[in-house]
Amino acid sequence: MGEDQGLTDQGKYRTATFKNCSQSTPRAFRVNAGYMLFAKVKVCRGTAVKVTGRCSGWEGVWSQGG
Repeated sequence: MGEDQGLTDQGKYRTATFKNCSQSTPRAFRVNAGYMLFAKVKVCRGTAVKVTGRCSGWEGVWSQGG
């Protein structure tokens, strides 16, 4: 499980929770949030129903222009 947070070109933050992590295989996910300026993610323990609250720190994974 995890969360993705990003800043849009409208100056708004968008957060999405995704529940398709895998210990053995990277999983793709998509957030329909318009034009993004940067994105960061964190990974959390939990089930397909609930995040337990044990999460990594936020880590930047993409930024516009770099």
